Amino acid sequence: MLTGASRDPQLTDRAAAGAAYGLLHDVELAAFELEATPHRLLRTGGLGLRDVAALARKLSADGAYAIFVLECAHAAGLIGSATNLTLLPTPELDSWLAADGADRWRVLAHGWRTAPRFFSRSAQPGVHALGPEAVAPAAPGLREMVLELITGLPAGTLVDLAQLSEAAAWHRPRLTGGSLDAETLVSWTTQEASWLGLLAMGAVSSFAAAARSDAEPLPPAVAELFPAWVEGLIVQADLTAVAPGPLRHEVSAELRLLADQESRGGGGVFRFSATSVRRAFDAGWSSAEIHRWLERHSTTGVPQPLSYLVDDVARRHGSIRVGTAASYLRIDDEAQAVAMLSHPGASALGLRSVAPGLLVADGDAAEVVKLLHTLGHTPAVEDAAGALVTTPARPRAPRRPAAAPRTVAPAELAGLLKSAERVRPASDAVESLRSAMRDSLPVRVSYVGADGAATERQLSPLDVSAGAFRAMDVVSEQVVTIPLGRISSVTPTPIST
Repeated sequence: MLTGASRDPQLTDRAAAGAAYGLLHDVELAAFELEATPHRLLRTGGLGLRDVAALARKLSADGAYAIFVLECAHAAGLIGSATNLTLLPTPELDSWLAADGADRWRVLAHGWRTAPRFFSRSAQPGVHALGPEAVAPAAPGLREMVLELITGLPAGTLVDLAQLSEAAAWHRPRLTGGSLDAETLVSWTTQEASWLGLLAMGAVSSFAAAARSDAEPLPPAVAELFPAWVEGLIVQADLTAVAPGPLRHEVSAELRLLADQESRGGGGVFRFSATSVRRAFDAGWSSAEIHRWLERHSTTGVPQPLSYLVDDVARRHGSIRVGTAASYLRIDDEAQAVAMLSHPGASALGLRSVAPGLLVADGDAAEVVKLLHTLGHTPAVEDAAGALVTTPARPRAPRRPAAAPRTVAPAELAGLLKSAERVRPASDAVESLRSAMRDSLPVRVSYVGADGAATERQLSPLDVSAGAFRAMDVVSEQVVTIPLGRISSVTPTPIST
């Protein structure tokens, strides 16, 4: 049985609430960064170290915590990869932001508790955040067991890592036989639990018991520890704004558009600058809208330097305009220009006036000439240098390089045919792989390797596509891709704990 010294339970719970709120804030900030600057994933599915380091700087934290924020948000379904391997917020983020603090925390705690991954594994050297190396079907069971052990202690009891590791190894003997020992896994779990607020100052908090049940609401004493949202700001003459508490997510998103965040937390500091205010103008805000927003949310009035800054950026914004066009028309007769713009075919070509005597169109030169001919005009066509050409260049598709023919020796072709004949998979192999992937179960796969030799490996499934199976080798922890046509048999294996 675990034992330990005691702290004041109320002090422990208040510290835990601070950690829990800090995680909510950081998940929201990370989602905002991904929305503003989409991050490309690696081919293996992980996030590059440079992107993680940039996010860590935004969070004013180390890389391990930044990775935990990403993993936690991903496990809760708040961020995910798009079809082009870009990491972006999901639609679930909007409903999550609209919830109160207690419900937001429950979503993150549930995602962490049930995720089949060791989040801290992604922070180890040579491993990437959200990568396949952290996949571990036994992770939820380990977390549930650790939670069961620590919630058996009264709130405020200090947790001894050595005792907890020994108890975990006793309950799960196989933890001591893998590549990761029990002390490492338990250390990872308790560190993540402290970031979630399940532990605070090394002691068990009331949040730990609340995290184990998804059906029952949070106890009122725990739910009341989350601070209420605020909408007012203390705007100062040095072009900074101080949030006296956690901002409602609509206000927070709008403020991050208008200003750069300089410090985290409920008393976060935001700084206005010409660059940050220009972001709002680029997003479609007018100077009147920015002034109204500041007047509505500033509890101290709008300082004169900030008003001058907004008006100065408004005067300079849009003085140079950039657009796209496929062709242009120079016309000396204004009446002809008006007739062209009023023709029904003008809108189809995107014909519009940008200056006296100058029209642009989205259609190419040949289409514009054809329209002018229907109006009875005889236009002259000029090239990019302004020189007249007799006829418009005929449209052509870009030339494609011819593929070099590949010759295959008869012996090589015969070998390929024999290999394909040998490795036809059983009819239920693909379905077995998909079932194992859905249930996060490891499988033993027999297949023919690239050298033609029969191979058997124990794999943890990651993805089954139309022509290939991607998985992580349980022993070497390497990601492998096997063509489905080479698989001969698939055998489920028990979950190792």
